[in-house]
Amino acid sequence: MTPKRVRRQPPAQVLAEGAPWTLVGPGSVIHGELVMSGNVLIHGRIEGIIFTDGEVRVAPEGMVEGGIHARRVALEGYCHGKLEATDEVTLYPGAVMRGDIDARILTVDPKARFVGDWKKSEGPTVPKKRPYQTRPGRA
Repeated sequence: MTPKRVRRQPPAQVLAEGAPWTLVGPGSVIHGELVMSGNVLIHGRIEGIIFTDGEVRVAPEGMVEGGIHARRVALEGYCHGKLEATDEVTLYPGAVMRGDIDARILTVDPKARFVGDWKKSEGPTVPKKRPYQTRPGRA
């Protein structure tokens, strides 16, 4: 009898239905800026800054050393740097956040650790650096 192939599906609470996701897998290390459109799920390590118009979810084993500029941030792992979110930042149980947060809504679970300051933004935050520009004459 041949074994059945089982396609492993991510948990529903992790990935939004129908939204495109970029996966940074376990053991992966990215140095520098990650500039993109869409959502990011981090199981590996980012050493730099993430710019996206979507959601960034840092899994329990994920690490970000730098910063995150996104619409929404869900932290289950470790982040050292500044978080800027146009909507909300959520720190789940076991999350460790070392740095400042600028977001309209901040939710911190009692079992998460947060060392830094929170600035409640009144509207959409604008990243301190323009993340992407095309060169003149290019599409």
